[in-house]
Amino acid sequence: SQGHETYSTKKRIEKWIDTGLADMVKDLFNRLHGLRKCSPEATREVAKKILHRCTQTWGMSPTHRMMFTLYPSLSKACQEAYDYSQAAMSIQALIGCWQKVIPGGYWPPLSFLHRTLAMVLREQGNEAERRINSSMVVDDFRSRNEVALFRRLALDAETKARENDDICFG
Repeated sequence: SQGHETYSTKKRIEKWIDTGLADMVKDLFNRLHGLRKCSPEATREVAKKILHRCTQTWGMSPTHRMMFTLYPSLSKACQEAYDYSQAAMSIQALIGCWQKVIPGGYWPPLSFLHRTLAMVLREQGNEAERRINSSMVVDDFRSRNEVALFRRLALDAETKARENDDICFG
């Protein structure tokens, strides 16, 4: 049962995470960052592979160790990806994949994904605002609406992160 894993099983899982999963996460974000035009379908495929290997290895209880493998690559890639809409789509795809297989749909690392998504959406809003201010676009109702929409979506993502925290950590 959970909590009674043998020391060697834990070690084996951690070793696997450090190699296999780290490589897959790197692959996913190299595609996002390196190609920038990688299709959402291709990104989703990689996310599914990561997911499949995780569930095969841990059943439904990924260890906390995974979070530490995932965090740095994810946040760095998102901050460096100039194509924010591509970054947002990739993170949404990952969140969607995780939620499908996690009982109840709540899991500690999801808070991080929601917060990263909020950061990317805020950037999209800032970018839209810069376009208006630099008069690259007509300062019309639609452009202003776009800025407001990204800000609202960012707030929604932050609310989801808090909700996930409350359920996972009480």
